[in-house]
Amino acid sequence: TLPSPWLVGCFLGSYVLLVGPLNYVILRRRKRTAWAWVTIPVCIVLFSGCAYLTGFQIRGRQAIISQVSVIRAWAGQPVASVDSYIALFSPRRGTYQVEVDGAPLLSRLPTDVYMLRMDTNTLSVRQGDPATVRDFQVDVGEMRSFAAQSHAAVSSVRADMHLQEVPDSSSGQMRLVGTLTNEGSAPLEDCLLVLRNYVVSVGDILPGQTVSVDELLDFSATVGRPLFQQLADRLSGSVGSERQAQRRQIVQALFSYGYVESGETVLDEGLNLLGWQEGTPLPVTVSGQRPVIHATSLWLVSLPLWSEGDVVTIPPGFIFWEVVESGGAYNPTPSSFYLSSGAVTFRFRLDEEFSNLRVQELTLYLGAESLQYGGSPRLPAVYLRDWEAEKWVWQTDLAWGANPISNPASYISPEGAIEVRVSGQDYYELLMLDLSVQGRWPED
Repeated sequence: TLPSPWLVGCFLGSYVLLVGPLNYVILRRRKRTAWAWVTIPVCIVLFSGCAYLTGFQIRGRQAIISQVSVIRAWAGQPVASVDSYIALFSPRRGTYQVEVDGAPLLSRLPTDVYMLRMDTNTLSVRQGDPATVRDFQVDVGEMRSFAAQSHAAVSSVRADMHLQEVPDSSSGQMRLVGTLTNEGSAPLEDCLLVLRNYVVSVGDILPGQTVSVDELLDFSATVGRPLFQQLADRLSGSVGSERQAQRRQIVQALFSYGYVESGETVLDEGLNLLGWQEGTPLPVTVSGQRPVIHATSLWLVSLPLWSEGDVVTIPPGFIFWEVVESGGAYNPTPSSFYLSSGAVTFRFRLDEEFSNLRVQELTLYLGAESLQYGGSPRLPAVYLRDWEAEKWVWQTDLAWGANPISNPASYISPEGAIEVRVSGQDYYELLMLDLSVQGRWPED
């Protein structure tokens, strides 16, 4: 913690007064002004020692452990994967024996290859339960980090979530209904339901508590807003809250401000629950020390979701995708990608369970970041592969938002693949696209 400005101001003011006017007045009254060559150095030494001791006390005497754990779980499953990032701050130079429970795999941080070239420190690890970082050397006021990966037996969330059709609604609207039950022993805080680019606030879920969800989803309204911005905005409601600010930074770091490598996704396809807990499944101790520990965990829980009624709807975010080819596209993911004069081709593929689905509707969602700021960007050229005619078909009369595609069956291959090619303009624009499919099962 930085020292108070009042403390610094009082210290400097006292120093100036004592060394200057006060020292002169006292010596003059005693008629010993020649002693100034002794009193001034003495005052300097005293104030320097006082400043050093004050700074030493402000920096603290205890080591501090800061730990952020990302827990990836699946609803109803008793085991989750845990990625824990651990940093040790030392107020003075020291060598520590750091132990992590849960028999994790320990490794160095950061993982960026260029940063690793700059980090010449070694990490001596003894695997086991607990795993130990031996002779962990930390300099004065330094923070050193490492990572721990493991699986843990946890109780997460039981979910019963459904998508319902909205009668006489515009394209892109559905209702998300169901219940969520916290089966763990600790509360889940600031919970959010995420379906691709759509975010629903759930609030806190106490241990054993069941909360109901009934939310109207308009997928066409969110296709122009990056997911990481929506998540960060939901955590900025409490202005001045240190905990909210920390969680916002964690979300922005985890989701890389929206810029990820091709094919890399933080969340599973489909419906996900994000929630926060204080503490971690991989507790950290320091041999012979009682450090201050700040540990927080972010839960990423994949939830099952069903569609009610005779009509089967696969909404945006539930269709697996991959990049077929890319030229001139930066960060090519359907949820957010930059495109100038080049082109990028995505292949969306339906799961095998939908191989017999008789597709009746195919909806293409288009969005751009500048739309949320009142801009009116030009639409890119969008093509769909016609598997029957074996050619690309330019989709005319498109608009930002939801676009029903005529003759949808011809754009879905027998294996359930849908290929979309997007050709950009001569300027950079952050674009988003997605697909939804609606159909019926064969009567037999």
